[in-house]
Amino acid sequence: MRFLAVLQDSFRETLDCKTFWVLFAVSSLVVLLAFSVSITALRPEEALGDIARGFDLLARGRSRVRHDAGFKVEGAREDGKGGYAFTLRAASAPAVHRLARTWEALAQGTLKKAEDPLPDPDAAADPELVERYLIARFRSQQLLRVSVEPAEAPEGTLAWTVGVRPERPELLHGAHRLGVGFGLMETRLGTSAAIALAGIERFLADVLAGLAGLLFAVVVTASFVPDMLQKGRIDVLLSRPLGRSTLLVYKYLGGLLYVVLIASYLVGGVWLGLAVRTGIWDPSFLLTVPVLTLVFGVLYAFSVWVGVATRSALVAILSTIALWFSSSSAGSFQAMSRAGMTSASLPELMGDLIAALYRVLPRTFDLKELNNQAIARSHLGAEAAATLPGAALVDPASWPFAVGSTLFLLAVFLAAACVLFRKRDY
Repeated sequence: MRFLAVLQDSFRETLDCKTFWVLFAVSSLVVLLAFSVSITALRPEEALGDIARGFDLLARGRSRVRHDAGFKVEGAREDGKGGYAFTLRAASAPAVHRLARTWEALAQGTLKKAEDPLPDPDAAADPELVERYLIARFRSQQLLRVSVEPAEAPEGTLAWTVGVRPERPELLHGAHRLGVGFGLMETRLGTSAAIALAGIERFLADVLAGLAGLLFAVVVTASFVPDMLQKGRIDVLLSRPLGRSTLLVYKYLGGLLYVVLIASYLVGGVWLGLAVRTGIWDPSFLLTVPVLTLVFGVLYAFSVWVGVATRSALVAILSTIALWFSSSSAGSFQAMSRAGMTSASLPELMGDLIAALYRVLPRTFDLKELNNQAIARSHLGAEAAATLPGAALVDPASWPFAVGSTLFLLAVFLAAACVLFRKRDY
């Protein structure tokens, strides 16, 4: 009962905080915007035609080459099994052969850039190589189930009978129109509806809630403990029949409640709005709430420790932001290093120092990326999600260690704050 009474006091204190209502108002605008989003399906022939027209272009890094093969989709129809069947035609057989041979040469490493000339540019490509090229291009658009068979075509042209089957209709690229503002603004999606929706949710989880929201919360809650330690107020609190550690933990829970309420309202409201308006009821975005709570929880535990030690909200803010920046930077460097994306010119001592920081600091970067992966994998499927940029930065199997190590540091910071609070004279 005592716990519930103190927690109720913390809840009232949270509701009395003006910044809580500012965040609530901003979150309400974002939720309203989510309810204004709509995704409308288009004819599959339009989407498949756009996909095929992109086969004329080959790119590798910043280099690219175009051979005008004149790809065109004809007779697209549903096959009754959740997929589509159609005839794919190419107006220029030589251009198709050059595309297929260039694609193979790039894959084998015999060409370094897409625009590098082929040894024998007019040589015909093997029909099986052309089919592999077409299958690879369809798969690059997350159409993982593809069949390609040669069909009759006039001389100098090529044709194939093609069958594609996305795992779900929302995975078909270019097959939907995105509306915002209850239809005031509309645009045709160049990607699939699933990728667009996953991108919206990842942006909200990463930038709006994960960066701006958490930064705002760190700044606001940093003053909770220093204000509590002011002369006069602390005397009243210590006169209550509560242990000092219990009092500090309750204060910590009050600050944590601040973020839990806002995160639950923002993420839950946005998820509900997008699900109702698009018809895609994917619950993976809701995982953002516990992830944000855990990341803020460890940062706030550190802030409480610094607040008890210095009684300064400013020092607590700067120290907590420094911890957050260091842990995120170290995690990012380690992830890019594992993926082979870091510069080889970095001094070995600097690399060892960053690796040591990564081992002892909270896994804020890993948690962010794991949450992003969970959203992408749920919307697209594991195989398609693995083709997205940055998909290999963090191992999906590292969830237990990322959560466990961060919870351990949260407990260490909070325990250190409690020990210091018990020993101080006020």
